[in-house]
Formats: sequence, structure tokens, C-alpha cells
Amino acid sequence: MRLILASGSPRRKEFLSEIINNDKLVVAYDNVEEVYTSVEPNEIVKEIAILKGIKKSHEFPKDFVVSSDTIVECEGEILGKPVDTEDAKRVLYKLSGKIHSVYSSVAVFYKGKIETIVEKTDVEFYQLEEEQIDIYIKSGDPMDKAGSYGIQGFAKLFIKKIDGNYSNIVGFPISRFYNKYKNIIKEINNEK
Repeated sequence: MRLILASGSPRRKEFLSEIINNDKLVVAYDNVEEVYTSVEPNEIVKEIAILKGIKKSHEFPKDFVVSSDTIVECEGEILGKPVDTEDAKRVLYKLSGKIHSVYSSVAVFYKGKIETIVEKTDVEFYQLEEEQIDIYIKSGDPMDKAGSYGIQGFAKLFIKKIDGNYSNIVGFPISRFYNKYKNIIKEINNEK
């Protein structure tokens, strides 16, 4: 069985290519309008991850389909990808000097079943200066990331403390996924 990644994130592909042979890993992603009805961050991110993978699970019924989503929550506000540079600036000021939570969900579709993972990591930012924020926004890096930052780049300088899984902040809780995936493979092998 191949693993179909229903995500356009190069970071998710990179994580998965560390545990899946490249000939078994296929990226097949369509942009999906990220609508949700849930109100709790852990449920929102799970709902969107399922939404992203459902169509691909029908297109590739004999393969594993993996989809994922990441959101940031700070003071009750859900912070997805910024809509423009002004929004990115607003979000970074909001995160400055505070603790926020990063939620990622992974949905695994196989043999008509759906398994999900939701991971939460708390991140504390240092107090940010306007110059830091302006330099970061000019780099373009925050524009495709939930919470307007990517911990793996320049924004790692903003981080005072992490409580939880690092790869979750990058957008894919790879260790949780790997353990779930191993158990699914065992389950499938036991059915044979």
C-alpha cells in the first residue's frame, strides 16, 4: 500500500519521507476550503484534517491517505495562516510575550476506516520588538504558516519555552503518527 499525503506542506512531506520509502509516498493535494463547525481548537483541527483527506480517500481507496492541519490558539482566538502582511504583523504582536497553543491533527484513512491524532504543544514567545517582526515579515516566511510563524526558521529566535512535541509545532506530530501507523500496519497484517 502506498501512502498518499493529502497536504501541500513540504514540511509534512519531509517528515514522512524519513519513515516511508519515496516510491511509496505520493503527494496528491487539492486546495480545500477550511470550514468547520466545531468550537474547541482540538475539534476544529481534527475536523479540518478529516475534510482535507476525505476526497483523496475516495480517489485512492486501496492506499493509506494521510491528511493534516495545524492551528494556533491564543487567548481564545484561532490563528490560521495570515491573509496578508498586516494580519501576520497583528498575529505576531498578539503572540509576543505570551504563551499560545499549537494544535495539529492527522487523519489516516485506510480500508474504509479513519483514525485521528490530535496533539497540543504550548509555546511561549519572548517579547518581540517591532524590528524583529518587520524583518521576519519581509522574509515572507510567515505567510503560509498557522500563527504566522515557522519554528524551523528565523522565528526560532522568538521562542522562550516549549511544552510538548517540537514536530507538532512544525505542523506534523511525526512520532505520534509513526506509532499509530505501526499499529495500523500490525492490524492489517493480523487480518491476513
